[in-house]
Amino acid sequence: VPTAFNLCHLSSLLCVAVLETAKMVGRSMRVAVLQMQCNDDGDKDANMISLRDLVAGACSDDESPAPELLLAPEFAICGYSYKSELLWKLAEPQGGSTEE
Repeated sequence: VPTAFNLCHLSSLLCVAVLETAKMVGRSMRVAVLQMQCNDDGDKDANMISLRDLVAGACSDDESPAPELLLAPEFAICGYSYKSELLWKLAEPQGGSTEE
């Protein structure tokens, strides 16, 4: 879990909650933490392709079982740009394409 906290604090808190819940019901859970270089220019499609490739790679390891929970950086899709005009452009309504 410390590695997850270094990557993305909010997602890590979710991961800890899921793992603690699994422990309470007496089961273990395999978790993968993804790290990626995001496009910060608002190219959500390119970021989604990168993220899908990482997920596919994490789930196709022949030597170990697929993870039950994948953790990605909180800005994996929109990138880490803080330009207000770009943030408004990247915003989606509930049920948008990144929620699928």
